[in-house]
Amino acid sequence: MFRSTSPGVYLEDLFPEAPERFFTGVPVFLGLIRADAPDAAYQTPTLVISETHFAENFPGQPVESYLTEAVRGFFQSGGRMCYILPLRAITEHDLTIALRLLETFQAFDLLCAPDLMTLYREQDPNVIDQIIRLQLQLSQHCLQMNDRFAILDGLPDRTLQSLYEQRRTLMFADGRNCALYYPWVLVRETAPGRFIPPCGHIAGIYTLTDYKKGVHKAPANEILPGVYDLTHHLSNREQGQLNDGGVNCIRALRGYGIRIWGAKTLSNRPEWQYVNTRRLFFKIRRWLEHYTFRLVFEPNTEQMWLSIENNLTVYLGTLVETGEITQYYVKCNAETNPPADRERGIIRTEIGIAPTIPTEFIVIRVMHGEYGLVIL
Repeated sequence: MFRSTSPGVYLEDLFPEAPERFFTGVPVFLGLIRADAPDAAYQTPTLVISETHFAENFPGQPVESYLTEAVRGFFQSGGRMCYILPLRAITEHDLTIALRLLETFQAFDLLCAPDLMTLYREQDPNVIDQIIRLQLQLSQHCLQMNDRFAILDGLPDRTLQSLYEQRRTLMFADGRNCALYYPWVLVRETAPGRFIPPCGHIAGIYTLTDYKKGVHKAPANEILPGVYDLTHHLSNREQGQLNDGGVNCIRALRGYGIRIWGAKTLSNRPEWQYVNTRRLFFKIRRWLEHYTFRLVFEPNTEQMWLSIENNLTVYLGTLVETGEITQYYVKCNAETNPPADRERGIIRTEIGIAPTIPTEFIVIRVMHGEYGLVIL
């Protein structure tokens, strides 16, 4: 608050103070831990800030678990902090309990469950269906909460048939708050030939991109540190088919390393087809919740409408300046607030934004002329 030691007239900026930085790129990892762990470990997410910190809190992981590799991949790829919420077993019941605990937990924005893939058995349709049902639980949880995003692992099927079925089922159930990544990866720290689900490394790239550019930048075209092989080296034709279907591919590109080569959600709606667009919406939503919370019980007057319009205009204007959105509008007036709503104590504000869209395809014109090859 401004304090003066001398009489006079002073101008004070009354725009609401920004809250402490909304941390993004913070995942909760759901996975298996040693069977003799205390009950308290299952009752609340545990903060982890490094590989060493994870090992200290969760020593002696089960052999079949992918949790250790996922957390290691997260930190190696650029992750800064994450939370661990153990599962007693990989069942719908245990996953439901964990997701209920997360309903009131707000310190994260990403959700990863690498150990769902401990159930995988090649060409076993019953197991494959079970994994997809569990991933649907994650997707529906994120859709219900609408402030978090699930990073899902594709099934390690080299024929791609199971992957297509997985993608179709998840997309049909409205996958706007999740993304699917394929194939699995091989890292040097694991046993020879032990490929692992990629969600941990992908989550680390989300964090890295958020800190380098912001959530409006698609978490793609980044090298996966420590990854030196893939279960399936996709062709351009396979990549095209998967990309059209909303599956984000990991590619080994000659001369450029192993990179994430896709940034799509599993939504059928064009406005929500990109990961960064959806996560930008979460960021704006969290700011709006913080700002509008202080307006509860304030007088519902035209002066209040004008204040809301002005403050939101300033905030969205900063997003234009930083390149996060290209256009916007804000309406909070008599049109959006009819008398019936005013009598009920409701204020309605309409906001429209045009987010920046990732450049997926760059077309270059090449001309052969008398002086040789010319790139236009």
